[in-house]
Amino acid sequence: MEPQLLLECFVIYCVCVLCSAVCVTGKFAFAQLRREYIEELVEDGDESAKPLLKLYDNPTLFLGTAQLGMALFGLVGGATIYFALYNGYGQFVQYAGEAWIVWAAYAVVCVVLCGIAWVFGELIPKSIGLQRAERSLKTIRPLIQPWSRLLYPLICLGNWLGKAILRGRDLEVTNEIDMAHSEDEIRMLVTASHKEGKIDQVESELIGNVFDFADRLAREIMIPRQNIVCLYLEDTMSQHIATIRQSRHTRYPLCEEDKDHILGLIHIKDLMDLYMHKQTNLRQIKRPILMVPEIMPASKLLQLMRARRTYLAMVVDEYGSTVGLIGLEDILEELVGNIKNEHSMEKEEIQPLANGAYEFAGTVLLEDVEELLHIPVEEDVDTDTIGGYVFNVLGHTPVVKEEAIIGTYRFVVLEMQRFRIARLKAMPIPPEELPPPEGEGEHDKE
Repeated sequence: MEPQLLLECFVIYCVCVLCSAVCVTGKFAFAQLRREYIEELVEDGDESAKPLLKLYDNPTLFLGTAQLGMALFGLVGGATIYFALYNGYGQFVQYAGEAWIVWAAYAVVCVVLCGIAWVFGELIPKSIGLQRAERSLKTIRPLIQPWSRLLYPLICLGNWLGKAILRGRDLEVTNEIDMAHSEDEIRMLVTASHKEGKIDQVESELIGNVFDFADRLAREIMIPRQNIVCLYLEDTMSQHIATIRQSRHTRYPLCEEDKDHILGLIHIKDLMDLYMHKQTNLRQIKRPILMVPEIMPASKLLQLMRARRTYLAMVVDEYGSTVGLIGLEDILEELVGNIKNEHSMEKEEIQPLANGAYEFAGTVLLEDVEELLHIPVEEDVDTDTIGGYVFNVLGHTPVVKEEAIIGTYRFVVLEMQRFRIARLKAMPIPPEELPPPEGEGEHDKE
């Protein structure tokens, strides 16, 4: 083969790699951007973004053109190299003297050319398209879009053939633009972005809390019945004021006899007005109070409270008995974390201690403790809190300092409130002190 022809083949190959690189950059830049982002650019007055918006009217056409271009240029480049090597084989053998030397040289040439195609035709263009998506798409669109009309019949034929093949397998032809991310994928993207410094810790936690919030039920975020502070209709005004001074809330459920008979909601502003006029009948100032089932999703409850413009909701079970109370602050804490005011004197619900130990409030959700400590939890257990679960493991009303072993942790009861575990501590058990797995001792005896 003439050196001139060999050089021409190499130039054609390089042009094919360059054209393929243009298609790769356009494909990944187009897939990286979203229609909503382009619409924002247009609304902000970016005239150069208007042509980009038309591409998203039919994303399959632009992506199909880019992908078809990648395939065609790859095929032409490969065929050119094959032509050069095939036609020069005789001369190469005559020059080298041994056929194996030629084949070894061919292998080296193929490896080098594949490396060139991968680095300059795939790796670098893809990185540019992903990291400089807007600028790349604005530059490359005029190079790819005109070919869309020419290749339109071929793209339609390919899509029809793909749909026909995938239809029998319950699949469909899709592209990068149409693909939506699942919750788990978004969580992984947020985690990866946080590790790379793209978003900060607060943003990462807020996004995670939003997904967790969607799975929460009213019974999981409510203040339990025994912790509800109420005003009782039969109490005197001085007793009401003493209750308010001690609890320092602004809104209270009004009860008659017990917490199962809720009459309404009392705001301390209304109570003070009543007191200033030397009246004592709380029925005159009670407001309606929202009653919701314990299985209501927290997201739906938030919408309901916003629609009703109320800050408190009573939670009832299937029998109509009061099981808890939810304030708007309790819902917001699920999204933004614990909110402390100037009157908050309570301990943290989850308090890290030395040597990997933790102190928990008994009302901490069981699934949060399970995720934090990686402890095994029975699936059919009928409780939502760690205090209730430890109570269930012990099988009787616990006393202070009583212990329960769950997984690799020893849980110690620190505080009781009547028949309820108020606080407990979890301490990791050293490996040498862990009890042997069930059945291991019998196996050793055998």
